[in-house]
Amino acid sequence: MTEPATTLTDVLLALIGLVLFVQQRHTGRQGAAMFFAALAVAAVFGAVSHGFLSAATPAVRQIVWWITLVCTGVTAAGLALIGLESLDWSTTRTRLLIVLVPTALFAVVVWFDPRFRLGLMATAVGGLVFATGLIRHARRFPGSGAGLAALGIGISVVAGILQQRGVAVYPVHFDHNATYHVILIPALLLLHAGTLRMASASKSAT
Repeated sequence: MTEPATTLTDVLLALIGLVLFVQQRHTGRQGAAMFFAALAVAAVFGAVSHGFLSAATPAVRQIVWWITLVCTGVTAAGLALIGLESLDWSTTRTRLLIVLVPTALFAVVVWFDPRFRLGLMATAVGGLVFATGLIRHARRFPGSGAGLAALGIGISVVAGILQQRGVAVYPVHFDHNATYHVILIPALLLLHAGTLRMASASKSAT
């Protein structure tokens, strides 16, 4: 295992993402389920990429990392979909089409430019749509989870900034990537709690 801390924290994120996906998939809202499912898959491939490909060919490493980045793009699409659902914008099929077309374009871009920064940028774009939906939801249903979800996204933004700046708990054994993963955990739990409450409030209003 070439990067133990990063690999193991990726596995932890994958397990958390899977558990949260299972809890989200029966809410009737697809955005949060998409987000957590894609995060779990991205973390699995991230763990493989960071921990077990030291002897692999460059082509294999490129494909595994590309899948990781594409799944990161799908998490961004999940955030955008949560926002569109909160805005009650168009039909479910149209909302999915709107978020998946840019995701497909993102997949092409990161094949040629596989920087993790592009995944963070896609997440930022999805986060803007998400934030717009949160504002509308908070106005319609005060105190029904939008604040928790916003706090979760805020923590994830801080985590991304620290990751890009190379901030680490201990650079040698617990680097900036592992530190990023750990900071993401409370962010994910807050996002999960907030979106569950949002879905419940929206369902009660129909």
